[in-house]
Amino acid sequence: MKKIFYSPYFLASIICLIIIFFLPDLSGKYKVKLLENGTVFHPNQINYFQDLDFDGYSEKITSFTNGENVHCIQVFNHDGGCIDQWNFKG
Repeated sequence: MKKIFYSPYFLASIICLIIIFFLPDLSGKYKVKLLENGTVFHPNQINYFQDLDFDGYSEKITSFTNGENVHCIQVFNHDGGCIDQWNFKG
């Protein structure tokens, strides 16, 4: 029994449990929320969400390359309506 209590593994586990008990809750600072669930229309499409006009709603910014090898950027409002689209050739 003394071998177990004086074992470095047992002593280290007791100290670790005490330290873990007193650690602050670090997960409360950041919360992950699913904004949209949908299909991706282009294989290399990347979606960003940012409040561009500071109205409290995030706009969806979509970046992709279409079939004609043209890079496109689309901006959608929070209702899903297209605000603007830019096409960059090259």
